[in-house]
Amino acid sequence: MSTDGIHQNDIPELPRLTQYNFENLFKVYTDIDDLYYYNITNSIFFPDDIANDAYFNYRISGSNISWTYLSYIHYGTIKLWWVLCTLNNVDNPMILPEPGTFVKILKPNALRDVLQQIQQNH
Repeated sequence: MSTDGIHQNDIPELPRLTQYNFENLFKVYTDIDDLYYYNITNSIFFPDDIANDAYFNYRISGSNISWTYLSYIHYGTIKLWWVLCTLNNVDNPMILPEPGTFVKILKPNALRDVLQQIQQNH
């Protein structure tokens, strides 16, 4: 089956992704051998002037707090680590936030809206 840039969930023979999967950002294509691949050149940006009521500031209280852990405690899933990194302008998710710093956490309503916009635009 040849694909021309559609999302994985639109291809019946591929596993379904939840709405939180990072892979949803990328469209799936096929190469000349009909093997699937993602176009990983997409970029996601949050505006610098995001509304103050769309997020809250969370103080990092300890060391070794990962982005996946922050995602889990605030959203109930580790899969939204990429939202936190993008919102906080973190290029390398392996670099953990320093104790005492504040990070932005999208509120659930804003998160839902952002995920919908991302899926519509990519």
